[in-house]
Amino acid sequence: MAQENVAPGKVSATKFTALLSGCAYFCGAKKYPMSLFRYLPFLFFIPLFSTGCAKQDDCQDSITSLDEYLTSNNITAETGTQGLRYRIMDPGEAAKPTISSAVTVNYTGYTTDRDTFDMTAGSPATFRLGNLIQGWQQGIPLVGTGGRIQLFIPSVLAYGPNAAGSLCANTDLVFEIELVSFQ
Repeated sequence: MAQENVAPGKVSATKFTALLSGCAYFCGAKKYPMSLFRYLPFLFFIPLFSTGCAKQDDCQDSITSLDEYLTSNNITAETGTQGLRYRIMDPGEAAKPTISSAVTVNYTGYTTDRDTFDMTAGSPATFRLGNLIQGWQQGIPLVGTGGRIQLFIPSVLAYGPNAAGSLCANTDLVFEIELVSFQ
């Protein structure tokens, strides 16, 4: 039998056919050919439900509030509108971006449990400020070109009740941002 080229984590057509044949035999599909296929859609939901529970449990176990984070790290931050907290490390130049600006930044984003979830890794990224989370929309205009700011963003100014990528719903975020330029 020839070896099949299959991507890692994938099941070959031959193995899948063998699996279905085994299931069909086990379920008695030789007598009733459609009996296996009647239950096939339910097989896809089992992994979905089991992984969803694990992430939710992980999320509930790892919530550190902004207050706890700031206190445990001896950080004194200014308070902005709607609960945004920030520390201006370097104010940068006098001119500041507006909500309609395209901002070029270096940044690192992490949770209050110190798990890094995103970063530019030395290569600046450009975004339209109006398309970003509210915490960035409020915080980045506080510095000019060359400025550096630390943002402590409550979940309501981030992704709120929605999970985003590896982030759990209602996660407070911390960003260290350098404003490289804006237009």
